[in-house]
Amino acid sequence: MPGDFNSKMTELKYYEGTIWYKKSFDYNSEKNKRIFTSFWSCKLSCRCIFDGNLLGKHEGGFTPFQFEITNSVHNGGNTIVVRVNNQRLKDGIPGLGYDGLIMVE
Repeated sequence: MPGDFNSKMTELKYYEGTIWYKKSFDYNSEKNKRIFTSFWSCKLSCRCIFDGNLLGKHEGGFTPFQFEITNSVHNGGNTIVVRVNNQRLKDGIPGLGYDGLIMVE
């Protein structure tokens, strides 16, 4: 997945809200191997969809996380879609006085 959009796209430097990432890939199965999709971080909330099915959710800031896709991945084409929202909330963490930078990898 791509890195943070705030520093890669100058027109989105101060953007807060939802961004979608999509990655398609081909896979050839290997028996007896577990497969994970890993993220370095995602600020502030994330929903991960694998081939149209919700794989998992994550909330937080600077912590890595992963989802196992062993039972979801299949030979041939697969697609993962990630919805990330960095909207700061008045009563949330971080509050409105802090940076809303997103880091997704």
